[in-house]
Amino acid sequence: IPEEDEGNFEPLTQEVTVKILKDHIDRIEVTGLSKVEYLYGEELDLTDAQLIVHYNNGAEENVPITPDMVTGFDNTVEGEQTVTVSYGGISTEITITVIKTDAPMPVISPEGGEYIGEQTVTITCPIEDAEIYYTTDGSEPSEASALYTEPILINRATTLKAVVVSDTGERSD
Repeated sequence: IPEEDEGNFEPLTQEVTVKILKDHIDRIEVTGLSKVEYLYGEELDLTDAQLIVHYNNGAEENVPITPDMVTGFDNTVEGEQTVTVSYGGISTEITITVIKTDAPMPVISPEGGEYIGEQTVTITCPIEDAEIYYTTDGSEPSEASALYTEPILINRATTLKAVVVSDTGERSD
């Protein structure tokens, strides 16, 4: 800059807006679902189910699927169901089929797990005139097994299995 022009210039400015985008979920994918066919009355099994979460930056993350992520499953409605799994504002759909037999699955309460102290276990069935047979040694129950007539007291590690046999002879397998 010539000396005579010093101080006669106005500074040039430019305004720039910079927006920093956070990484976001691009899509999700269901994996590890143990089965897609359920008997009428059977609970959805999410034991090994996971989501692969794909981010816009190419990163991936495995997230266990929990019941609060799942909507649309009704174990009392026969046929194909579109079940939605949602995470981080993104959803994906899977198809699950509920099969109804004459003998629905027995409902055992409390569910299997680890407990401190003895547990009183009940087995129920939503249909009348059906019989429930059970075993406490992990073997498959049959009509030759113990007939359920009252709650069972469990005071040690036990594998309880039950089967419902309808009045027409249909079994809940």
